[in-house]
Amino acid sequence: MKKFLVLGVLAVVVSTTLGSAALAVLAGPLEDYIGVVGGGSQPIGPTFTVDIDVFTDEQTFCAYQHVLSFDPTKVQVDSVTLQESGSFPAYFCSSSIDNVAGTVTSTCARLGCGPGAFSGTDQVDMHCIAPGGSALVLVPASTIMRDNLNQPIPISRYDGSVTCQQPPTPTPPPGVGGTVELHGGASTPSAQQSDSTVPPYAALAGLGAAAAMAALAGGWYARRRWVR
Repeated sequence: MKKFLVLGVLAVVVSTTLGSAALAVLAGPLEDYIGVVGGGSQPIGPTFTVDIDVFTDEQTFCAYQHVLSFDPTKVQVDSVTLQESGSFPAYFCSSSIDNVAGTVTSTCARLGCGPGAFSGTDQVDMHCIAPGGSALVLVPASTIMRDNLNQPIPISRYDGSVTCQQPPTPTPPPGVGGTVELHGGASTPSAQQSDSTVPPYAALAGLGAAAAMAALAGGWYARRRWVR
């Protein structure tokens, strides 16, 4: 009875140990990588941000560099922000932008190269200048990690892309339906205006008749006084 009990305990211990070992093998170490995040479809003009994630769990990590290439006829880079973090945040970082060649070079080195993993995100601000697509490629020969012995650390690289689109043309609001006709109305001449159309000689004749009547009245008045 004791023999079977001992064998059962040993079986449980062995199976538990093998199961833990199997899980460790399946899980494996975390992947060391440098990858582009962002891009997508962007309108021409406004600034957008592309992240470059850097991660390693290598305890002897010391430095990294990445060179991002892009199509300078489609996009231009405005600025680069290196945001590093880790067990030892004392880093020396620098970056340079070449909008003619279409590259952004960023480098970070841990001062002292002490033990500890690293994770950080670098931000690249850029904008589209022409419609079309541009690959955002991490140049393999220049995108690297190194350990405290200045030896390369194997990493994976993940590229991205951006598609630049012309902003849509605003649609004008619909106009008011129907047709509006404007008529220039002919004014009806008044009676006074129509009188002004009388020929000049008719007016002169009227003035002559009035003068003759005045002369006759004057002669009648004079003869009457003479008779008296």
